[in-house]
Amino acid sequence: MVLGSPGGSTIITSVIQNILNVLEYDMTMQEAVSAPRFHHQWLPDSIKVETSFDTLNFPSLKRLGYNIDQSNSPIIGKVDAILVLPDGTLEGGADPRGDDSAVGF
Repeated sequence: MVLGSPGGSTIITSVIQNILNVLEYDMTMQEAVSAPRFHHQWLPDSIKVETSFDTLNFPSLKRLGYNIDQSNSPIIGKVDAILVLPDGTLEGGADPRGDDSAVGF
């Protein structure tokens, strides 16, 4: 798998969430890069979530003391990625948050 994203402090967050989406949640590369994201860092001490993020776990996180920022957030990364499938074919994923597209030859 090869992937990358602009985004300063959100680069690592974006990259690891996409790796986990593919390896742990069996998403295709396109499903992974299209999935909602979250970001947390020390300062500001809050979990920033995209507006399309599932809120199911928010009550549990709030009980643990996490501050959830659900305000209309800027985009958390714009990931573009290529996954080499077991048969050697390539599967691309282009983030719908940007003006990207995945094409092949």
